Amino acid sequence: MVSQLTNALNRIFSWIEQHRSYYVKYLQPGLLKGKINNLIKDLPFQLPSEIYELYQWRNGALYQGKNLYDEGLIFKHSWSFRPLQEVVKIYLKNLNKQKYLENHLLYLYSPDWENYLKKIEILPIFYTIRYYDIDCYHSGNLWINQEKNLNPVIFNSFEEGENVLDKYSSVTSMMLTIAECYENGIYDRYTFGKYYESENKIWRKYNSELREFASEIIQEQSFSQLAWTYTIYELVEFKDLRNCQSLIQWLTDLINAYKKPDFRTNYLGIDLKLYRKNPDLFDYFKLETGLPKLLGELGDIRSVPILIAALQDNTFFQANPFSRVCAAKALGQLKDKRATLPLIYLLKDDWEESRKAAAWALGEIKDSRAAEPLIKALQDNNKEVRQAAREALSKLVLHSPELENIIPF
Repeated sequence: MVSQLTNALNRIFSWIEQHRSYYVKYLQPGLLKGKINNLIKDLPFQLPSEIYELYQWRNGALYQGKNLYDEGLIFKHSWSFRPLQEVVKIYLKNLNKQKYLENHLLYLYSPDWENYLKKIEILPIFYTIRYYDIDCYHSGNLWINQEKNLNPVIFNSFEEGENVLDKYSSVTSMMLTIAECYENGIYDRYTFGKYYESENKIWRKYNSELREFASEIIQEQSFSQLAWTYTIYELVEFKDLRNCQSLIQWLTDLINAYKKPDFRTNYLGIDLKLYRKNPDLFDYFKLETGLPKLLGELGDIRSVPILIAALQDNTFFQANPFSRVCAAKALGQLKDKRATLPLIYLLKDDWEESRKAAAWALGEIKDSRAAEPLIKALQDNNKEVRQAAREALSKLVLHSPELENIIPF
């Protein structure tokens, strides 16, 4: 019986053969299991069974030299996979990973993220072509965590930071996703970029195990901008309430960290898949704005005290002014009346974005104590704040009709 992985690979091959047949000739014949065992004998870990299956199907695409392997496109828009002997060669070349990281990268990482990297093995299986002549560095790696039996595939761009391009919960999930997207016309070169919603629906269908990957990092580590970059898509997509307490702790620790004069977040990267889905989601990418935003969306009222703290902390605001806006909106989403007085106070803030967010949030909470302050906000010198106050008062009247007599419109 053909496995899910082999079936998905055959479906991908069938689509490529029909629509991009010129790529087929670069795929190399599959390897026997004995040959695979001989090639990987020097690896210091057990190769996952699905990697055996992948290389028994085909041994990657033919490597032609300095053109970024551009002869072997097969997966998605610009990806293929290396012959196994190339994968092993590259891995062994970087076998002294710990020394390399200590000398070059770990000063950028939090200690917890460093420890996480130490317990995984990274196999450089996938590669990309030079797409539209953009000279940037991309990689596609299998992250092997034998302790957790979770081996996600993560695609990165290292242009202007360490950014995440795409992520799958396993090689099998990746191939099932790509096969179905091909068959639905989502990866046709003429429709590329037009069907993110459909693509994301298929992605969710096969990659729900990534919520465990995100939960492990969030629950076992202290806050880190880079760890956040590697988990934000799953946190946003799946909104797992199990992570709420850990996210509260992250935000608590982040606010406290900013009280130290020499503190700064230690790295910047974004999830480009989330950005392509909707550029307006940019607030998610920085910890100062993403943590309040996500806590509001999770809807757990345990978040209220720390969100009020984020709203009121001036050092946190100076680090990222939009942190206050996101905290105000999150409190509005939670609709907890403990936030009413802090939000009323925010209506006097010097920054119009803060005042506008406060007015909106008060309209969501619908606490009658906000009526008089919102009436005063109708005289604000900013048109958008006045409009937000007007809309908030309309919501208050619908909730408490007795307020109608004092509303001046």
